[in-house]
Amino acid sequence: MLITLSSDPDPGVRDWATFGLGNQTPQDSPAIRTALLARLDDEDPETAAEALLGLARRGAGEALARVRALITDPDRSVDLLALEAAAELADPALLPALEALAQAWDGDDDVHGEAVAFAIARCHPDAHGEARRIEQQIVAAVDERVSGTGWSLALEGTYPRTLVRQRRPDGAVDESVVPDTPWDGRVPGGFEVDASVDRYVAEIHEAAARRD
Repeated sequence: MLITLSSDPDPGVRDWATFGLGNQTPQDSPAIRTALLARLDDEDPETAAEALLGLARRGAGEALARVRALITDPDRSVDLLALEAAAELADPALLPALEALAQAWDGDDDVHGEAVAFAIARCHPDAHGEARRIEQQIVAAVDERVSGTGWSLALEGTYPRTLVRQRRPDGAVDESVVPDTPWDGRVPGGFEVDASVDRYVAEIHEAAARRD
């Protein structure tokens, strides 16, 4: 339904449908990406921006060049959603342009300054290695605490789109539980490992109890 509504003649309907399709669901599929790509050059700028953010959240290659163009265009102001898309991509290739924006906006205390700082932290080359170290630390700690139950954590994908799933004693992931996205809105620096471990352990115990 959202895919259909994203091409509605009414720009307001297209905007909300594209927002819902791109940014309110973690689902990814060729059909979803095709629908978002179709809105990248929408005549309504809000719809186009939501489509770009949705593609960036899925790591679509088409989003990188578009984001870089938007944040380096000297003839237009940088939209907040473009900065959010840069943070979602977390690609080190965007770092020079983001740092140039941060320097130009030095001293500005507003949401754009916060957004570019967040994007820089997400795109920093060290962020990928640090994220992987944290993920492995979490998995090891959780598996140790639930040892004997047969359950464990399973990781799919890589930063910033890592999915954390619960693996049942039979070795299969528990599809009844929505996978967690640990890097959604977060950066590796200052990540609360202990809190995440506690939460995953509690979720595994709850899942195990439901199956007993």
